[in-house]
This record gives sequence, structure tokens and C-alpha cells, in this order.
Amino acid sequence: MWDVSRGKRMTRQCRACRKDDSLPTKEWSLDAQGWACNLCVEREKKIVNIEKELKKLKAKVVTGERDVRRMLKPLREVWLEVGIEKLDNHKGVTVKALLDSGATGIFVDKKFVEEHGFRLEKLD
Repeated sequence: MWDVSRGKRMTRQCRACRKDDSLPTKEWSLDAQGWACNLCVEREKKIVNIEKELKKLKAKVVTGERDVRRMLKPLREVWLEVGIEKLDNHKGVTVKALLDSGATGIFVDKKFVEEHGFRLEKLD
């Protein structure tokens, strides 16, 4: 490339890889940021596309985390079908019971006990 006003050769340098103008003229691009070899221009386009895709994936991950939390929330309660048998006459009833791993004792609803005729004994 020639600087006509000064009568000497101007050198181009790629703003990204710093290659000089040993490449043919058709291998260069000029934009607002300066000269760049077409290889670097293509790389920059790929980086921009990858950054866009990464942003979309991050948004999906956040949405996915919310969905997973929403799905796991019901799993925090574990209900079991259990049989309860009276010790005196061996008659029993099948009920749904909530498994509470943080309980510090054995609990039963007083109304349930009365309705089904269970006898309660205080534990030590």
C-alpha cells in the first residue's frame, strides 16, 4: 500500500495478531477499530457468536435450576403407606404416614388414635 502524498510505502498491521502487510490486499479488512487480517476478523466473529451462545446457555441454566428446584420441592416430603397394629387384639389399619427425618420423637395425631381405638402409653 502506498501513501501517495508522501511517496513512500505505508505498512499495515493487524490490530489483533500484529501481522504486517505481507498478506495480499484482499486478505485485509478495515473497520472502525483499524486494519485486521481476515483470519482475525473471522475469529472475532466466531468469538462473538460463542459469547452469544454462552449467554443463551447461562439463561437456560438459570431457568433449569429453577425448574429443578420446583421439581425437587415436593420430594422434601416423604409419605409412606404403613400398617399400624394394636398390641392387645392385633387388629390394624393401613394409613399414609409422613416420614420426618428431623423428628425428635414419635408423634401421632390424638384424633386419629381416638377414631381407631388405639390405646396410648406414655414413653420414658
